[in-house]
Amino acid sequence: MKNKFHIKCKKLPSVETLLEFFIYDKKTGKLFNQKKRKGTTYEQEAGFITNGYRELALNNKRYLVHRLIWKIETGKDPRNSIDHINGDKLDNRFSNLREVSHKENTRNQKMRSTNTSGIMGVSFDKHANKWMAHITVNGKFIFLGRFKDKEEAAKSRKKAEILHGFSEKHGRI
Repeated sequence: MKNKFHIKCKKLPSVETLLEFFIYDKKTGKLFNQKKRKGTTYEQEAGFITNGYRELALNNKRYLVHRLIWKIETGKDPRNSIDHINGDKLDNRFSNLREVSHKENTRNQKMRSTNTSGIMGVSFDKHANKWMAHITVNGKFIFLGRFKDKEEAAKSRKKAEILHGFSEKHGRI
């Protein structure tokens, strides 16, 4: 039975096709155009940025560059999500990529820009005049409690992250 978060991924071009069109710089994690195509130069990094990720078009199909780099390096289409270990969606060095389940990928997220406490899963409850901690695990919201001070709420959240196997980088800025 498939995981409900299983990602249906389109088949990627062959490694041979990718290397025919692009040069992969392993030091920087960037793909450059190998062949001059309409509107491109050889020095220009291939693709464009959408939703923070670099994408490119090849044969009228769009592909995420990090998935193409995974294919170039391993020879295989990724079956799951490709996580940027350091959280930088444009850092496509192979050493910064790992194939993970959707669940694992959500446990290595940056802090949301809307966060006002500066700590993932910690917020101030104005009605109770206390700090509140929570965590979401497998799509289920888990209330961790209300606390007099922010540090106690943060400790509670950190313990829950460790208990549920979140990345130590989860919640980074």
